[in-house]
Amino acid sequence: MSDTAIAFICSNYNKYSVSALAGALESASKTESLQLYFLSVKKPEVLGDEISALLGKHGKVAVCFSFATTNIIQVHKLVTVLRSKLIDPRITYIAGGPHATGDPEGTLALGFDIVVIGEAEESFPELVSSLSNGPSFSDLRAVKGVAYVENGAIIKTGGEDRST
Repeated sequence: MSDTAIAFICSNYNKYSVSALAGALESASKTESLQLYFLSVKKPEVLGDEISALLGKHGKVAVCFSFATTNIIQVHKLVTVLRSKLIDPRITYIAGGPHATGDPEGTLALGFDIVVIGEAEESFPELVSSLSNGPSFSDLRAVKGVAYVENGAIIKTGGEDRST
């Protein structure tokens, strides 16, 4: 049993960003034991069953969305249904993409546990490694370019602009 599964929620609107993130994970030495899954957007019940099956094979599942503001209604509905169907602390919902970068607080309010801010090719592998190795969000403070809620407060780790 591999400990952590990364489930990318794929659709026509995010196929290029998902490909880039999968490539970044494959290149990162810290994430060698991960299992990547590419789940297409379909009926939430079917997607929920697929994620539930991943929980039977893995200790943790990171459900990853990348989206723009034009997709916010569809993504919000999907996350809401998944969260109501799959109540399991081993699942972490992660958002990234243009909308999440522009409105991390609002994206967290949609039901996500963690938001990746900015270009994720560097921060996403660090985030996944941290989630795989650590049991709590306090481990995320070392990951640059993420936002999450801890004890009711939104924590932003900074470092979104890694080009400097």
